[in-house]
Amino acid sequence: SAVLTLDLYIENPFVEHHVLAVGLQAGTVFGDPDYRGRFSLGGFPNMNLLDGFLNGQMLSGRVLRGYPVGATFGERFMLLNLDYRFPIHRIQRGIHTLPFYLQRIYGSVFANFGEAFDGAPSLQGILGGAGVELFLDLLLGYYLPFTIRGGLAYGWNEGGGFSGYLNLGLPF
Repeated sequence: SAVLTLDLYIENPFVEHHVLAVGLQAGTVFGDPDYRGRFSLGGFPNMNLLDGFLNGQMLSGRVLRGYPVGATFGERFMLLNLDYRFPIHRIQRGIHTLPFYLQRIYGSVFANFGEAFDGAPSLQGILGGAGVELFLDLLLGYYLPFTIRGGLAYGWNEGGGFSGYLNLGLPF
């Protein structure tokens, strides 16, 4: 299989630290049809925050938010994520002398479009969604960074709908 990823960050010239993040990803499988895998697109898997932290499970932002896990699948896929990211508050504080440091809170308003397919892509097969996210950057033990992500998404097409999520992970 082969996957191509292109990320572009466009700074807002009028508001400091605001950025439009564009993430484009596409992939295909090749080889013997009896042995090649398939791609799937959909939302975040269910994740327990404590288990995720203890097991080091960090989820990326390359998902089709607003849809269940594995909402669409095929030998090829395309995914476009458009996120407008903005700071909310720079905390930069710890809790007394505990090795736990709150760094910053930031938000995102997003739209995402994607399709996994066999053969040629079609405009009718593209799924879309939009929503909002809130991120909290933390530092544990003075050198272990992690991010808590919470969000609400709505998938516009069949199979989509309202979904909420809370996990450990970074935006793309």
